[in-house]
Amino acid sequence: MIKSFFITSLFILSIFVITDAQETLPNGGFENWQNQGSNTEEPTYWNGNKTGGGFANLGPQTCFQETSGVHSGTYCLKLQNNAIFGVVVNATATTGKIEVPSVDATDGYIHTITSDPDFNYPFTGRPDSLVGWYKFTQEGTDIGRIQAILHGDFDVEIPDEGSSEPFITGQAIYDLPNGDTNLWTRFSVPFTYENESLPSYILMIAMASTNIGDASSNTKLWVDDLSVVYSTSGVVENDFGDKLQVYPNPTNGNFSIDLGAEHMSVIANITGLNGELVQSKQFKKSQRLNLLLEEPAGVYILTIISEDKKAIIRLLKE
Repeated sequence: MIKSFFITSLFILSIFVITDAQETLPNGGFENWQNQGSNTEEPTYWNGNKTGGGFANLGPQTCFQETSGVHSGTYCLKLQNNAIFGVVVNATATTGKIEVPSVDATDGYIHTITSDPDFNYPFTGRPDSLVGWYKFTQEGTDIGRIQAILHGDFDVEIPDEGSSEPFITGQAIYDLPNGDTNLWTRFSVPFTYENESLPSYILMIAMASTNIGDASSNTKLWVDDLSVVYSTSGVVENDFGDKLQVYPNPTNGNFSIDLGAEHMSVIANITGLNGELVQSKQFKKSQRLNLLLEEPAGVYILTIISEDKKAIIRLLKE
């Protein structure tokens, strides 16, 4: 499948909802499709089993464009399990590639291929939540799943055999509730982060069943309007109370800290995301602190300490 070249947003817009240029999910509304009407019909930036590797593309089509009863717009994604010679193929769509190296479905995995733009999606944001809408028709004990994995410059595999774990920055997993969901239903699930590093890619996976090797043949999952939500505040920790302000944030370098009251001694430390200290200043009998960050554009961690109070704030340098 051939995809249009995708350019990632600037690194400095990776943390906060500041402008509409925040990192967003690939074709999250499923309005754009390729190879419509063929057995390789897929949403742009997404891949089904028919463009998979090994035995994956020998199975029946399981990824479809849905035009009826969509949540919004003209189209949505429909995933429907299907069987060939009595073997059920789990309906899956992913921004990576589906690999089935043997006739044993449990050997299958999904991975980003960083060297192939058809099977990766660059992404440098750190969103708070994954949200979207779904409908589900359950057969047997199938449970659908919608998942997002943020990771570094590595061909991350799911399920992970051990080598991928160090490169995973964070992930969000939503397992659908047991039973049918006949009406469009919104879900929201937080990202859990393993470290403070910025990802290089996002691996999106939607599947009609998590019962690998034991799925039912007619389970259906509809997905629409996937997106990510970012925090509107850079405050991570704050003991100073509601009057604490750091402005402007984002900053071009000059910024101020208003502590809300005068403090006898204040230390302001700025570190990079790698933990390296880039600036430290001490103030006496101060309420308002004026600072200049001369480092390159990017995301920094501002730590403010005074007596028994502490605040940690993500600071964005434009």
